[in-house]
Amino acid sequence: MEYLLKELRKVTNEYTAPEDGCATYDRTFESLRELDSNIREHLHLENNILLPRLKNELNKY
Repeated sequence: MEYLLKELRKVTNEYTAPEDGCATYDRTFESLRELDSNIREHLHLENNILLPRLKNELNKY
């Protein structure tokens, strides 16, 4: 997933809409930026908080 987000940022020039783009471009790229941020936040929570807690709990048994 991180690779895909990186590629998406690359092909969209960090979610920068073309200067001659219409309002739809602007909204689409802003939505992609928000989606990217949301996914990265959830990946962080899963990998660095939830999974370690789960492993810790499972090791108790």
